[in-house]
Amino acid sequence: MGDIFTDWTFWSLIIAAVAVVLSQLPPVHLWFKSANLELEIHSSIFVSHLVGLPIFQVYISLINTGGRTLRVRNITVEVSRDGQEPMELPIQGVFQRPDDNTSILFVPFTSKPGDEWIHNCTFHRTIARDEDREFREARSALRMNIHDKIEQRKQLANIRSKIDVPPRGGLVEADEEVITPLMRAFEERFSLVAGEYRMRVTAIAGDIHVQKDYDFTIFESDEQDLRELADDYKFGAWIYWERTDKEKYLRVPVRESP
Repeated sequence: MGDIFTDWTFWSLIIAAVAVVLSQLPPVHLWFKSANLELEIHSSIFVSHLVGLPIFQVYISLINTGGRTLRVRNITVEVSRDGQEPMELPIQGVFQRPDDNTSILFVPFTSKPGDEWIHNCTFHRTIARDEDREFREARSALRMNIHDKIEQRKQLANIRSKIDVPPRGGLVEADEEVITPLMRAFEERFSLVAGEYRMRVTAIAGDIHVQKDYDFTIFESDEQDLRELADDYKFGAWIYWERTDKEKYLRVPVRESP
């Protein structure tokens, strides 16, 4: 039997095995790079509310510029007005594509070295259980009230058609006692008043916490536009259906804090 160390077949197998092992490892230039995650956002954000509760949409880019794979577990937004106590808005949804109309729930994701994650994200606080029950009951009462009025209108339209009278149209307005609980909740919760705001965006990946601060302004006219959304609650709009002839979100320019 010949010397195994002079057998080129043996060395070919060793080289092939080493090549397979190396192919499973990160590129050499990444071996000594520490973990790092870069965060950027678009120059504008979109602001709205659900019965007064603030909703923010922020277009976020996360780039893994480090040397190891990261698990991004959470992204949060903190917003404060004129130096007051900040309100934390956790991420709730992610739009998969720029032209999507609905978002999906955010779930932690893996980012390999060089990966870039770019999505429009929705941030708002979750409603407490008792608040959520009250809201669902108020929404259900509103829907039922408007539905009953629509049925009454249909019956009246049939009668009017028989006597050759033009039918009446337009949006159906709910009764005041049905709207009152929603308007009261809106007034208690609404906080997007005119002023100077600071927004802190934070991404968390293991022991990596990357964050940036941004400033923006809500003018009195902006506040008025946001308040006027509540005027449509009497029609059920923004509560259980979305208007397509009006904008729900206010576009607000942001600038990176010094």
